[in-house]
Parts: sequence; structure tokens; C-alpha cells
Amino acid sequence: MRAARRRAYARGSSKPEEPRLSNIVIAVVAIALFIFGIFCFGLAFQVPEAWRMLTFFGGIIACTVALFIPMTFVGRSNRSW
Repeated sequence: MRAARRRAYARGSSKPEEPRLSNIVIAVVAIALFIFGIFCFGLAFQVPEAWRMLTFFGGIIACTVALFIPMTFVGRSNRSW
């Protein structure tokens, strides 16, 4: 299947693929993680002094991972493989 798809792409007949369920699940998880990170930014100013830095840093990590996941696992939509 991959070889046939690779040959079709090389000939120039690239047909857009339908979104897979795994891509949709990855997108939902990434969006939820990003919203959680934004929530941690706001929560960092309401927690006790000892936890502020960890909460804010956790928000930074959550937002970073939320942006990293789709770029790594979903990737570009016009790939040949």
C-alpha cells in the first residue's frame, strides 16, 4: 500500500487523505493540554508562595508539549510516506 501511494504521489496525483481517528484524538488531547497550561498560568497566582513557580512552570511545560505533540505525531499532510 505504501509503495502504491508513493508511486501515485510521484506521478503528481496526490489526493488529500481523510482525517484518521488517531489524528482527531491527538488534536483533542493537544487542545485540552494547551487549555490546561493556560489554566496553570492563572492558577499560579492563587496558590501558596511555595507552589507558584512550579505551577507556572507546569503551565509552560503543558503548553510546550501541547504544541510538540501534533508536530511530531501528525506531521505534515503532504508527505509521501
